[in-house]
Amino acid sequence: LENISYYQDLPGSRMSEADFLNAVLEESDCRLLLDVNNVFVNCQNHGGDPKAFILSLPLHRVVEIHVAGHERIEEGLLLDTHAREVCPEVWDLLEWTLEQTGPKPVLLERDNRVPPLPSLLAELRCLKERCDSASARWKVKDRCDSEGTRPPELTLQHGESLRNKGRGHEELQRTQGQLKAWSLKENEELTLLEGLK
Repeated sequence: LENISYYQDLPGSRMSEADFLNAVLEESDCRLLLDVNNVFVNCQNHGGDPKAFILSLPLHRVVEIHVAGHERIEEGLLLDTHAREVCPEVWDLLEWTLEQTGPKPVLLERDNRVPPLPSLLAELRCLKERCDSASARWKVKDRCDSEGTRPPELTLQHGESLRNKGRGHEELQRTQGQLKAWSLKENEELTLLEGLK
């Protein structure tokens, strides 16, 4: 079962989208194909928090995740067209979702206005980076949950910087306050997990 994008509430409906999905999944005992772009589009169009919506679903049933691009029409409505690149908010939602579910197969949907191959390959590289980053954080969380411990904390003082090898060797720097992060050592890579103001 896949969560779909929809553009009008059905008159007389007595169930929310999440309640309906949960009921069908429970009664049929089937698996869930979770489309995070559809979640984002629906929450933008009808109101709601995408993360809260995802957390309301039985995530143990997720067997595959989809991402895609959408377009905004003049009336402000978002349409799930599969004709644009994935927006940053949907990339972030994908990464967060994978941190909740653990590693899952992810499909990039691009059905219309397919770009030249180099552009498409760049988007696939972005997808792989996001999946790898989320997987690393999930492994730490899963290991700590099973051991009943918390990840080690690293505190950076004012003006200090941290090289994050998992994201294109970016230089991460805070110029004020402190930066608190969970650190993960794998192949001598340090992955920034959480920044606090």
